[in-house]
Amino acid sequence: MLAAAAMAITWLATTSGCGTTDLGTFEGVRDLQLDPNYYYCTVEPQVITPMRCSPGDPSQGDGSGACHSNKSSMILADVETPTPCTNGRPNSTPTADERSNYEATQLRASRDVEASPLLTNPTGVNPSHPRKIFDTTSDQANIIRKWIQGGS
Repeated sequence: MLAAAAMAITWLATTSGCGTTDLGTFEGVRDLQLDPNYYYCTVEPQVITPMRCSPGDPSQGDGSGACHSNKSSMILADVETPTPCTNGRPNSTPTADERSNYEATQLRASRDVEASPLLTNPTGVNPSHPRKIFDTTSDQANIIRKWIQGGS
């Protein structure tokens, strides 16, 4: 009886919301393995870091910590200087933050590239994303497409 009461309290506490925002539950395709070298040498340095996906961009009206640093179901670390690459391969082991970002972004990819949240959210195709980060025909969008299409 005591165990049942404890379980009920735990369930209530974890499902009551406590004033939080539903950040979505899309978890991608777990068996879709995307090229880590392409991520570290192209996606992170040409999309994630310069588009300020983690900290947000105050010049675009983003508040401090308002983006993927802590207010998202896809938490991203702020990598100011991505690991340098030569011929499409990192020159050294990517940092723990870069590896964490790779895992987080890979989980937001889907086999249907054009429906993938990794593409639909920053391009504004998904209206629930706070703002459009780049256009569907931009270099950034094409980098994401290429990364997902190369997945095995």
